[in-house]
Amino acid sequence: MRQLTVTGTDGIIDVEHITQEVVVDKQDHRYTPYFPNDEPLRRELTHFLASIQSKTPVNPSGADGLQALRVCEAALQSAKSHHPVQLSKA
Repeated sequence: MRQLTVTGTDGIIDVEHITQEVVVDKQDHRYTPYFPNDEPLRRELTHFLASIQSKTPVNPSGADGLQALRVCEAALQSAKSHHPVQLSKA
């Protein structure tokens, strides 16, 4: 998968993974926000190592990662069943 399109009630976001370009289409305008062109995994690992060295919490946290995984699993289940899936507050 090289491109991701997210459609919401307020607009559409297109993400091109190869060029790392993001385009936001809203009802009244279209724009491309600036993001530094960098290897995402390198940035994640650099942040993780800096957090270990400085003994500060990582961001996102393990709890954030777990919740993101729950959302992804619910999305897959919803796609298979063609029904909404409720997420628990856990």
